[in-house]
Amino acid sequence: MFQKPVYYGFLFWYNTCGCIGDYMEIKRSKNQFNCFDYSLMNDGKELKVIYAGNLDLYFMVNNGKSIPYAENVNISFDITKEDYEIFCLFESLYNEVISGNVFEDCDYNSYGSYQYKLLVDDEQSINWISDDGPAECEDRLSFMRIDNDTYRLIFYRNNVPMDFGFKSSFNIVVRFRNSGSRYDPFNCVFMRFYQRLQEVDPNYHQVHIEELLYKKQLNKK
Repeated sequence: MFQKPVYYGFLFWYNTCGCIGDYMEIKRSKNQFNCFDYSLMNDGKELKVIYAGNLDLYFMVNNGKSIPYAENVNISFDITKEDYEIFCLFESLYNEVISGNVFEDCDYNSYGSYQYKLLVDDEQSINWISDDGPAECEDRLSFMRIDNDTYRLIFYRNNVPMDFGFKSSFNIVVRFRNSGSRYDPFNCVFMRFYQRLQEVDPNYHQVHIEELLYKKQLNKK
């Protein structure tokens, strides 16, 4: 049953079961490490953030359709202020990579390093090729800022013959190795994002004033 919101200054509190009205649907489930893996669903697409048994992090996306093995396919997933808590986590992830701020509470900065130049292009987009195998054969993720209200993740399926390695027929999968990544040490920033994500409880949605302003702005269009 939907619970009437309680207003506290700039925030509304709802007790929900994963979503509210038109807001992004969020689900989480416990994994073998007693951590939560997350599923974000919006516009018929699903973005999963998973910490797997090999101790590596995975982002994967699907649009509910089969993905051909040998075709170049891309699926985009937008993160907007419709869910401000999730938006802020992705915003922090983006800003920390772009600024080269790999480690918290440390003077060391990776801005301009070889790995940084490999990861961030001239358009300030973050381009992570899956750490599963050779760069020329793997799927990749581009993560970019569209405007003040939107970050976009675009997952690209590489045109690889079916007899090469393993490709999911349902998800485009990008792996972030915690050991041996070509982008080391930037994998640490993505793991920090995953750790912060653990604080998101899908059953309690805190509606921020930014969400209300965003909805109002959309209604004007």
